[in-house]
Amino acid sequence: MIVYQTTNGKYIGETKAQESPLEPGKFLIPAGAVETTPPAFDSQNQYAEWTGSEWQIKDIPPDYTKEDYWYKDTGGKVSFAVGDMPDSTMTDIEPNDTASVWDETGGQWYIPFYKKQVDKINTIKSFYKAYAKEPVTVNTVTYNGGDSSASAIKGAIDLAQLNGEFDVTLWDIDNVLHKNISFMDALTIVQTIATQYRNRMFERCMKLAEANAATTQAELDAITLPGG
Repeated sequence: MIVYQTTNGKYIGETKAQESPLEPGKFLIPAGAVETTPPAFDSQNQYAEWTGSEWQIKDIPPDYTKEDYWYKDTGGKVSFAVGDMPDSTMTDIEPNDTASVWDETGGQWYIPFYKKQVDKINTIKSFYKAYAKEPVTVNTVTYNGGDSSASAIKGAIDLAQLNGEFDVTLWDIDNVLHKNISFMDALTIVQTIATQYRNRMFERCMKLAEANAATTQAELDAITLPGG
C-alpha cells in the first residue's frame, strides 16, 4: 500500500506501508505518513503540508540566507533566516569603508567630510606621536628621542653635578653606557633632543590647526606629513 510520508507536516515523498502479519488486510502506517494522496503542485516553488485533516499547497518561502545585504543605517551585514525578505532599510551594495554613510537619493555609500576630517586629525596625531620621539644622533652616538629622554639626560647631569662629579655617564638607544661625557657635551645632547621634539610638536600643532580649519577635501589632501 502506498502512503505519503511527511516531516513536520511537509510532504517528502511516497513510501510503502507493510501489511500487518498479525492482521491480514490491515496495513502498518509509518509514523508521519498519511493515506490521502496530495494534490499536484509545482515542487520547484511549492510544497504540500498535511494539516491533520487535509493537504494544503503553500509557496516555498524565499531563501536569502546566502545573499549579501547591508543595513543602510549602520552598514552592518544582514543575517537572514529562511523566509526573511530584504526591505527598504537594506541594500545589496557593500559599504566601501566602515565610515561610510548611505545616501538614499544617490543610492550609494559615501564618506561624509566630517568623518574624513576626523580621520585626518587622528592620522596626524598618530604620526607625530612616533615622529616627535624618533632617535637623535649626536657625535655618531644615537640616543632615544622625545621629551622624556631629554628630561632623563638632564636629570643625570644634575645628579652628577650635585654629587660633585666633573662629567657624566649616559646611555644610548641600545642601553650602552658612554662614560666621561663633559657637562657641556651632555647639555648639547639634551638641547639637540629637546629641539627636535619641540620643532616636531610645533609642526604637529600647525598640521592639526590646518585640518581643523579645512572645509573641503582638497584642503585636507593638501596637508602632507613628512616622508609622505
